[in-house]
Amino acid sequence: MSISFRNRLAFRLELLRQSRKEYGVGAVLAAVMVSIVAVPVFYFDSPVSNYERLQAVVISIPSVHMKGFSPSLYMAKLIDDGQLVTIKDSRLHEIGTIIKVERRTRKNGVVTYHLVPPGCETPDCAGP
Repeated sequence: MSISFRNRLAFRLELLRQSRKEYGVGAVLAAVMVSIVAVPVFYFDSPVSNYERLQAVVISIPSVHMKGFSPSLYMAKLIDDGQLVTIKDSRLHEIGTIIKVERRTRKNGVVTYHLVPPGCETPDCAGP
């Protein structure tokens, strides 16, 4: 006894109808995961349109510095306008230290702050 193609197709379509909620949830989760990966790529894919050198004061340091592992996050207050920014750096800084910070504005409007290494005078030596 052979089952016809039409019967097999009808059976599979009925299975899809019964489990459409599960497939819908799976599709939504897949779309969310793709957007989580895609958003940072599109934000930082834009070229830098403006470099600006500023000075800032370190106001917060990490409680434990893991030298050699990952960069530490420092809170700094810009001297010009008093704005608080976070900066990653692997070197140690004390509270109250005046540091040079570079503000990079991208064409899509995203603004990032980077610590300028000592002795760096050109915009391209401050890193990515």
